[in-house]
Amino acid sequence: MIKKDIFGPIAQNKSYRQFVKFSIVGAVNTLVDWIFFYLFKSLFMGGFGLANLQMARQLAKAASFVVSASSGYVMNRKWTFRSADKNVAKEALKFMIVALGGLVINQAVFYVVTSKLAWRDIFGLAIATASAMFWNFIMNKKWTFKAQI
Repeated sequence: MIKKDIFGPIAQNKSYRQFVKFSIVGAVNTLVDWIFFYLFKSLFMGGFGLANLQMARQLAKAASFVVSASSGYVMNRKWTFRSADKNVAKEALKFMIVALGGLVINQAVFYVVTSKLAWRDIFGLAIATASAMFWNFIMNKKWTFKAQI
């Protein structure tokens, strides 16, 4: 009974539910992003022989972000916002435009943290991801999936 009283108003509010779902999808895709970041970084450093560590980091971050954004679109379309929009191509394009804005935020923060502050990659990943999260939620809610709100 207490649990219901505490979480009842939150559970009944569509925006809160969407934010919680968006956060869960984000956590899953953060894991996807970070796994692919380290895979791409290894590939760029080893396979492509990039001598510049920061260049390999930035390229790996951009590539991993594209993979996770694609995965995020599918999950958010189906589960978070339950989109029924028949024009999937237009909706996906809007999602990717928002993701590109998030990528700019993500890349800038990651660069500052890893290059200027010289912190470890994992801290750069965490801070960059958190920085882009609110932009992504608000823009996807208000623009990409607005027909479902």
